[in-house]
Amino acid sequence: MADLRFEAGVFLLVSAVLNMLARMGIVVDVVVSAFLAIGGVCVLAAERWEPRTVFGAACTVIGIGYSPVKLAVFYYVLPGLLGVDAFTLFLLGSAFLVPMLILCVVSLLLLLRYRRSYYESFKVEISDPLERRLISILGGRRLGFRELAERLGVGEEELRSLLQRVGGLVELDYRKRYVLTDAGRAAYLRLKKE
Repeated sequence: MADLRFEAGVFLLVSAVLNMLARMGIVVDVVVSAFLAIGGVCVLAAERWEPRTVFGAACTVIGIGYSPVKLAVFYYVLPGLLGVDAFTLFLLGSAFLVPMLILCVVSLLLLLRYRRSYYESFKVEISDPLERRLISILGGRRLGFRELAERLGVGEEELRSLLQRVGGLVELDYRKRYVLTDAGRAAYLRLKKE
C-alpha cells in the first residue's frame, strides 16, 4: 500500500522536471512545477491518507489541467512569436508534456487507489443501531457533545456510554467537537455502501 504512495510521489517529482524542461519562460511554469514538486514531496512524506496526501492529489489535478493548456500555447501562440513552424513546436512540447500529463494522471489514480485501500484496511463491524447512527451522523461532520446528543435523541449519560463503546472510531478535535478517526471513516464508508 505504501508503494502506491511512493510511486505517486516520484511520478509527481518527475512531472515537475518534465514541465521545467518544456519551459516557455513564464512564471506560471515555475509555479506549476513548484506545485508538482511540493505535492510529490508531501505525498512521499505522508504516512497515511492525510492532508499532505490530499494536497499531492490536488497538485496532480493542477498538472493534468495545465498540460493541455501549455500544449495549446505551444501550437497556437508560440509559433507567431518565434516565427517557427507550429507543428514543430507542438512536437517539441509534446515530447515533454504528454509524458507529464500521463504521469500526473497515473499519480492521481495511484493516490485514489491508495486512499481506497487505506480505508479498506480497517476491519470494523458495527451491529448496534445506535452506534451505526452515531457513525452516520458524524460522517463528514464535527459536532459538539450537546448537538450530537440532540441529533441522536439520547441523554447525556447514554451518549457518554455510547462514546466509550465506540472509542476507537470517534475522537475530540482541538475545538472539543467529536469527529471520526480513520477507523471511524472506514466504518462510515462501509455503512454508506450498505
